[in-house]
Amino acid sequence: MRFPPLTQKSSVMDIAPMVDLVFLLLVFFMIGSRFAQPSMEMQLPEASTGNISQSNSIVISVNRERNISLNGRFFTMEELSRGLKAAMQENSNSEVILRLDGRIPYEYFVRIMDRCREAGATNLRLEYEPTK
Repeated sequence: MRFPPLTQKSSVMDIAPMVDLVFLLLVFFMIGSRFAQPSMEMQLPEASTGNISQSNSIVISVNRERNISLNGRFFTMEELSRGLKAAMQENSNSEVILRLDGRIPYEYFVRIMDRCREAGATNLRLEYEPTK
């Protein structure tokens, strides 16, 4: 019985599939990060009840340092009403989502709500973290 001769295997590893995989991951994260909301570090309050809206909405975010962001653009408290009015003219019938850090003072929360009402926002919703 004759056995085929043993051939010497190459010790060089083909890295082309690995480069393809790394490239695909890079493209995936680049495209995925484009759709992510610009976020500020904040701790949202928790709630056990509520519903999640999927409509076209305007997002106002306020972090612990009281930085105000309207759809990713930063505003001062005085500029917020004008910026919200302009955003509401572009997106009529949209709700305004308030993402407020749970550690900001209640007085500041009331001032934000007042600015929203000055801009004509009638459909306001508070965003929160669901309790676990």
